Amino acid sequence: YSFTPYSFTPMYSFTPLRYCVDQDTPIAIVSSDGEMGYVPAKEIKVGDSVWSLTWNDQVDELLDPTAKIKFDTLETHQRIKTTIVAIEESSKSSTIVVNDNLDMRFTEGEKVLAQQGDEISFVELQNLKKGDIIFKVTNESIAGIEVESLKVIDQARTVYKFNVSPVDTLIAGGIVVHNSKV
Repeated sequence: YSFTPYSFTPMYSFTPLRYCVDQDTPIAIVSSDGEMGYVPAKEIKVGDSVWSLTWNDQVDELLDPTAKIKFDTLETHQRIKTTIVAIEESSKSSTIVVNDNLDMRFTEGEKVLAQQGDEISFVELQNLKKGDIIFKVTNESIAGIEVESLKVIDQARTVYKFNVSPVDTLIAGGIVVHNSKV
């Protein structure tokens, strides 16, 4: 008897992270008093409680995160506690800042809740245009703010992709974002 081991050539593909939050962008955490507090993305750890936004029409997080999700209204929104279940860190050579506000700094592919015309959906940051509306969340409300500028900053930065559960949205830089699974 003889034995010949089976061999194969593994095939790997590398897809760079597109949906990421900059290291210094503040993430809305559940503070010790149960309210909304903020810490930089670089300080978030697996197991941390953070705030997410959900509403009646929201699609279950297990569905394809690349699917275009459309909402008729955000009137039924609820801010809920959710948990960081995974984090993926990487480095990017450039990021985009919204409205010259360094608190709203993301990679070009980060999906933000936006209204373009009459349609409300998650839109990749690079596809936003001046005049589109993004949604700012406070302790008590959600309000639309107009996109006035998108500025690319060419500087190496550490960025983070967060997986949160049970709802896969996050409040980063004060606005609603959606990260696909880590």
